[in-house]
Amino acid sequence: MRVRKVLPLVALSCALFSGLEIAAQEWSVPRTEAGHPDLQGYWINNKNVVFERPVELGDKRFYTEEEAQALIDAAVERQRVRVLPADPDRPAPPVGEVISNVADANFHPDLYTQQAIVNGEYRTSIVIDPPNGRIAFREGATDIHGERLAEGFEQFDGPESRTANERCLNYPGQLPLVVQIGPEDSKTLQILQTEDHVLLNAEYNTGLRAVPLNQTQRNITWPQWMGTSTGKWDGDSLVVHTKNFRPEQSHRRILTSGELQITEVYTLVSENELLYRFTYTDPVTLAQPFTGEIPLARMAEGQRTYESACHEGNYSIVGVLAGARRQEADEESRSANQ
Repeated sequence: MRVRKVLPLVALSCALFSGLEIAAQEWSVPRTEAGHPDLQGYWINNKNVVFERPVELGDKRFYTEEEAQALIDAAVERQRVRVLPADPDRPAPPVGEVISNVADANFHPDLYTQQAIVNGEYRTSIVIDPPNGRIAFREGATDIHGERLAEGFEQFDGPESRTANERCLNYPGQLPLVVQIGPEDSKTLQILQTEDHVLLNAEYNTGLRAVPLNQTQRNITWPQWMGTSTGKWDGDSLVVHTKNFRPEQSHRRILTSGELQITEVYTLVSENELLYRFTYTDPVTLAQPFTGEIPLARMAEGQRTYESACHEGNYSIVGVLAGARRQEADEESRSANQ
């Protein structure tokens, strides 16, 4: 009797697993009317992974499942502590202490707790090449901001001395998705396609690019914010090549010059996952190119991106410079009275 009961259960289990396997095999890349892979939709980088690999990990490209679970558990605990009520009896901060804009983070949704997985690996860093997961800069490499300081300009001499991001002129860094500002900022992307263009719209600071396809040359040769992009299809992958960056787009994490070129590759790996791969090349600041990979997840039904208007530095630049002039005047007054 027991055998008769077990056999139907085994048969049912086999049928279920076979159905799942067939469903996985039946998935194929969806295509637009033009026959290209359909990448359209809202995407988000909602996984935890550092940009550069910690030095102590060396060439270790991925974590074991046990190591990844320990990191996940730690992230869950940070989120638990984060949402605890603030102590109403806490004292005022010490006089003169710098208070940052930590309040911004309090309005973010839950922090991400899951580790990034690419090709079945719990990645230890976004950068995967060089093999140590770290950017190799040229000896003594500097950017336009460092050059200005070396020429004798101070950080608050004028608006040109402040970063493009602070002045709300451009997305922080070179391209959206690569440079990540906070725990949740700059991690979403909307993709729209036509037969001859792809629209890449990043949420943070309106990082919008209209990328023409199959144009090896564009007449624009002067530097632009976010550079000049051209795209093409390589099999089922969208390849976007960008150059003509303004040198002011250099970021403290990724020092770059006007010679910077970036190649991005967008590949749909499943219905709800898009692999984003990028390679930086800059003969002025980089000792060798570096490559990174970020897994993007399709955002849930009903979720979308919103305008991320930058205004702080745009409006406060007058106060920033006025404050610097006041400090200089105070220092001159103190020196005169000594």
